[in-house]
Amino acid sequence: MTYSFNGDYRLPQDASNMINHSVEHSVEELTDLNVAMWVQDDQSQNVLQSTYASRVDTQSTYSVGPKAPEDTTSIAHQEQSNALDVNVFPNPAKNNVQLSFNTQEMSDEISLAIYNVQGQKIDDLGEVAIHNNQQITIDCQDYDNGIYLIE
Repeated sequence: MTYSFNGDYRLPQDASNMINHSVEHSVEELTDLNVAMWVQDDQSQNVLQSTYASRVDTQSTYSVGPKAPEDTTSIAHQEQSNALDVNVFPNPAKNNVQLSFNTQEMSDEISLAIYNVQGQKIDDLGEVAIHNNQQITIDCQDYDNGIYLIE
């Protein structure tokens, strides 16, 4: 998401010299301006999500998300030497989730943990030895309905 201020910038001299925000803004200078954004529930007024925007140019453009380094001239592809191919099914799950692994090695040992969307660890399956084309079953019937992440 990118937002650019429209119009001119000035600092009003007094309350009778008001700013018309459709054509100008009351910003004294932009070098240390920060932009905060949030999504708010209209009824409860609770803030559901918030972030800040970073300045992306010397003018007045701000962007949400990581800023690319200024000296970026190309994109390179990096191979992952420890890549693990895993399929998770069924999705959504009711009682059990199957993890099907396809590893480059004949056998490997990994740590498995389950997190909720708040980042809380709700289950720690510990170290699990896996072999190529092996399936692991996770009993999830006691989990509350929701979205979970497997690490």
